[in-house]
Amino acid sequence: MTRRIRARTPEHPRLASVQVGKVKSLQAGRRTVDSAFLKGPVHGPVLLGRLGLAGDEQAAPTHGGPDKAVCAYPGEHYPYWERRLRRRMGPGAFGENFTTLGLLESELQIGARFAVGEAVVQVSQPRAPCFKLSGRHGLPRLALWVRQSGRTGWYFRVLQEGLVERGESLVALHGGEDDTSIAALNRLCYRDRRDLTGLDRAIEAEALSEAFRATLVRLRRRRAGAALTAAMPS
Repeated sequence: MTRRIRARTPEHPRLASVQVGKVKSLQAGRRTVDSAFLKGPVHGPVLLGRLGLAGDEQAAPTHGGPDKAVCAYPGEHYPYWERRLRRRMGPGAFGENFTTLGLLESELQIGARFAVGEAVVQVSQPRAPCFKLSGRHGLPRLALWVRQSGRTGWYFRVLQEGLVERGESLVALHGGEDDTSIAALNRLCYRDRRDLTGLDRAIEAEALSEAFRATLVRLRRRRAGAALTAAMPS
């Protein structure tokens, strides 16, 4: 039976659960793909290195690397998805390594740093849900719903390696870059298609992962081109 997560946010952010997974076959619609999306809980301390947690794997290079060492998802979102999807869901259901309590996309800035156990982590980019999330739950539109809702989660890079464990506090060391929250980036990517100025600011965020910066640059180029075409007389 999956362990339920209460929606109430604790006074101090903490790890509600820690998960790792090995690459296995995953049925995603009509395709069978390799994925480490299916993750199980870690009991006791586990080493967090520059490329992620010991025992965790990624099936594709774009799903890992130093800037995407740890996928985190707020435990506060689980009651929402349980109501909307009408099913029980527990930690790791969104393929995350860290299920957190006390951190939300609207409050979390790119570059924010936290001490957790012996390690230090830094917020690097939003999580961009893909078709494997939909395949995991047998809901073809789930990845789209997650993007539209803004309940995406995010990635941490690891600044200092060390042991981490479920239940440990996430102690804020630095607040990150102003006006570059995970929620703001989600808005720019998925909802507000006219805010080119906001995209310009986001692209300049120093601690943003280079892969996500490149995504924003491409997005801005397409939207600027579309705006120019729309403004041309017919």
